[in-house]
Amino acid sequence: LDGNLMACSDNLGRVQLIDLESKQPIRMWKGFREATCHWIQFPYSIDGKMRTVKYLAIHSKQRNVVEIYRMAYGPRIGKFDVKSDGVSLVQCPVNLAGGEKYERTFELRISKSSSKSSILKEVTIFDDELIKASREGSKSINAKYTGSGLSLAQKRAQEGTIQMQLLKQLLATESAVPSDLYGLYEALTQITAISDLSKALDLLATAVNIQNMGIV
Repeated sequence: LDGNLMACSDNLGRVQLIDLESKQPIRMWKGFREATCHWIQFPYSIDGKMRTVKYLAIHSKQRNVVEIYRMAYGPRIGKFDVKSDGVSLVQCPVNLAGGEKYERTFELRISKSSSKSSILKEVTIFDDELIKASREGSKSINAKYTGSGLSLAQKRAQEGTIQMQLLKQLLATESAVPSDLYGLYEALTQITAISDLSKALDLLATAVNIQNMGIV
């Protein structure tokens, strides 16, 4: 993330945080088998200055749990259970009201029994320590960074970006996101912008593994 941190998992249930400048592991978590790693960025106003804080969301599919840690040496600030086997995490950039772009992570549920085959829900961050520090700073910034200040056009553009990122992961040859015709169709129907739809069709035309889904 931002070119200085990398998170990776191995088949021994370990997740390592790598400093790309020193090329050395600086932190390790154990007990996360079948894990995927996802980044979240969130801005805070602390001491009158805007700071972008990074978080790592670790999804252990074996334990059906997601744990969120503040980077690089901060505490665990969140944990929630994922009881469904059809749940994956999807990371993508979003634009906030001020025009800034931040990485966010979304919970994707694949439901073939429902008329809506994929449901995206943003993974929320409750970092009490930084929220308190931010409130003591500029209160006028709080509403801006909750996403409530987005116009309708901005919200649609943000949703299109999320669906495009989801589509890329569904079509990737190596991806932690389960891919099927239901998920592809749902992602395509949520893309409304002509420019995004053109990119989506180009992705479909060049996808290598699309024939494995029964599309010729």
